[in-house]
Amino acid sequence: MRVVMMTVVMTMLVVSAGCEDEKTPREKFLGSLAARICKDLSACCSTYGGVSRPDLSSYNECYASTYRGYLQEYTEEHYTIHAEYFDTLLAAQERLSAAEGYCEGAADPALGTELDRLWGQTFVGQVDVGEPCDNVRQCRSELYCDIWFSVPPVCAERHLEGEGCIYQDCVAGLICADDVCTEPMTAGEACVEGSCLADDLHCADDQDTCVEDLPTGSACDRDSECSGGFCSEVDGTCLEMYSIAFLFCADYPQ
Repeated sequence: MRVVMMTVVMTMLVVSAGCEDEKTPREKFLGSLAARICKDLSACCSTYGGVSRPDLSSYNECYASTYRGYLQEYTEEHYTIHAEYFDTLLAAQERLSAAEGYCEGAADPALGTELDRLWGQTFVGQVDVGEPCDNVRQCRSELYCDIWFSVPPVCAERHLEGEGCIYQDCVAGLICADDVCTEPMTAGEACVEGSCLADDLHCADDQDTCVEDLPTGSACDRDSECSGGFCSEVDGTCLEMYSIAFLFCADYPQ
């Protein structure tokens, strides 16, 4: 029986190696990235009651689902792909994965910023005005994906100051506040009805003044104070809302 099992395993390894050789650089890169993400997910959620999503609960299920999703998303139909950055991008993900606090969203924010920059450099959206899109990353940089009024969604021109808006669909430098594209407020201005019309400011209760959001790791009382959008109930510090633990671990406090 052991001989049979060993033969099966060796056959799987040989077949896998052959398939790997036939993969394109894009497929190999996305496979390596999927493997890294799923290892992180398994290690992270082992501390917080396991993975909350059944379709990602085992490594094999996670890898198959993640890799398939990457292959469908990152295509030459949607992006100009710069394969020369694959190794640099993967190395950046490895650095972030190894960083202290990565699981809970408490890693050095500079690592995430660098990773985002490299993603944008490696996969450059090329979908033009009026063409179908699934998300804003697929559109050219000056456009957004109109999921609100277009069926199916299409890439559209961003809105100018004073024009109506829904969410993050204004031209660079403006924000959508009260459904209108407008200049963001600046630190030191008086709060407007207890809030600040800016993406990186919050209203300091004791001053009624707009102040800069707190960086990851800072002491906080509520989510709106944090640049990452999440004030931990566990230790009262700012974390990243979209961390692995927050999104995928069963027993992580929300």
